[in-house]
Amino acid sequence: MAISSNADRNGRTLDADIRRLIRRYGADEVLAAIKHQTARPRGRRPEKDVLYLADTFLEDARIWLGGGNPFNARSNLSIARGFANERPGWSNDSTVRRIQRKLSSHRRYYMLVQAVWLTEAEYPFAKHLGALRELVTIGIHRELWAQFRDVQNWTVGNYRGKLGDPPADMTMQALGAASAAAAQPAARTRNFLHTLFTAQLLADFDV
Repeated sequence: MAISSNADRNGRTLDADIRRLIRRYGADEVLAAIKHQTARPRGRRPEKDVLYLADTFLEDARIWLGGGNPFNARSNLSIARGFANERPGWSNDSTVRRIQRKLSSHRRYYMLVQAVWLTEAEYPFAKHLGALRELVTIGIHRELWAQFRDVQNWTVGNYRGKLGDPPADMTMQALGAASAAAAQPAARTRNFLHTLFTAQLLADFDV
């Protein structure tokens, strides 16, 4: 089977070029050369910076949930410098630039992710739903977060249908447990999505 039927302006195809090289140098030499040319560059593997910045996002979330502005409280630059200074074996300047870039693009998203998980067990359910609404507006994994929001809203509606209005200070976790008998499908969906989003949290920050 031909590798490519697209010809260049001289009428030569990729398939024909490779066959010509094989005839001239041999298949083993050509294969070794291709592997060498397409190998990933060596160097430090991409850092999973989100693992190291989890406490930063958690603090941001607590400030935000308390009505404050975490972005005014701590700048991206100050966080990046503190992060780099705690890792003397890393290149300080490149680390600061990398962390600043990632914070600029993803800090609000991960703050809201932390707020969603934090409010599930520690804050009134209205705070949890509010954090989910904000998270959906970010646009990252919008459809998945929207599904999670709909599941949580359904759980609240199910509670109201079975038990009346929940107490204002009730957490989402307690609310879900109280209506568990009538909300098993939603509970299973919520657990699946929680696992999925937690995995995504660890995977997505290397941009």
